[in-house]
Amino acid sequence: MRGKNSARWHCRACRKTAFGSESRAQETIDRVSGVTEQGRRVPRRAYPCPHGNGWHTTSQEERRAG
Repeated sequence: MRGKNSARWHCRACRKTAFGSESRAQETIDRVSGVTEQGRRVPRRAYPCPHGNGWHTTSQEERRAG
C-alpha cells in the first residue's frame, strides 16, 4: 500500500482505488471525462473515503438531500 502522498493506491478497506487528495481524484475525472467506451462507467465526482483512506471517484451523480 502506498502512502497518502502518492497519487493513488488501492484502499484495502473499500477495495477501490484511492487518491491522496480531492484534487488528485478530480484530475483523474477530468482526464477520463472525454473517454467513452461502450459499457464502461466514467467517473463524475470525487468523495471522501468513509474509512479515512483518501478520496474515491464514482460514476454516480451527486445525491440530493431530501
